[in-house]
Amino acid sequence: MILNPIVKNSTVVKRQRTQTTVSKRRISFLAATIVAVLVLTTASQDAAGQPATANKRTGLGLQDTRFTLNGQPTFLLGISYYGALGASEDFIRCDLDDLQRHGFNWLRVWATWAAFDHDVSAVNAQGGPREPFLGKLQWLVAECDRRGLVVDVTLTPRACLAMAKALGRVAPVHHQEPFRRGYGQWEPTATDFLTDLRGAVGGGAAGWCFHNGSERGSPENQPRRSFDLRAQRLFEQLDSEEQKVVAGVKAILAEAR
Repeated sequence: MILNPIVKNSTVVKRQRTQTTVSKRRISFLAATIVAVLVLTTASQDAAGQPATANKRTGLGLQDTRFTLNGQPTFLLGISYYGALGASEDFIRCDLDDLQRHGFNWLRVWATWAAFDHDVSAVNAQGGPREPFLGKLQWLVAECDRRGLVVDVTLTPRACLAMAKALGRVAPVHHQEPFRRGYGQWEPTATDFLTDLRGAVGGGAAGWCFHNGSERGSPENQPRRSFDLRAQRLFEQLDSEEQKVVAGVKAILAEAR
């Protein structure tokens, strides 16, 4: 599990941009502690590309500007899965199947997420546990661990670039929200997303996230994609261009290798 290493748009600054009141919350140290103790290791895939079993867990680490899984430099290819704690277990299992089939190895979940009048936060504004959502987060992390997927749990905005520079330490650059469809006047195509991924890999980034969210300007912001997973799972809400993206990411990583 990653407690969000806070990188976005080629920087190490994580901005919290949601349509919710979550951006006004102050999550205490207790909240971070509650989530941090859920899982301290992650599993990866074995040499044949198959999910590792529970007794073959792999540690997530850092090596200069790269992430490592079981000591091996690994590019983290992820996808926004913000409202996961509101999704049914069946929806999550099906989405995870699709993620793995397309070569994704991590997903980004918000532990504090409230959208469309539905709060699925695992912790409250004081940092205390909120059930059943904290239990759902525990289940999700365990399920991903069993499958060999890394979970990036976002809690609060943090700025680390200046601090890292002051400490004289290098850090992985993790592209989390390059752009998304349905957000503004410009509608990025699959080619735009895949070009951005290719640039991230070629530029030495340690990871990249396929960002997706609700459709601004449409009735009830539909499709809401990862922002609301109660009624439909993520892969049922992706449009045709987004489906092309998930179908094309594996080839780009293969090119880099």
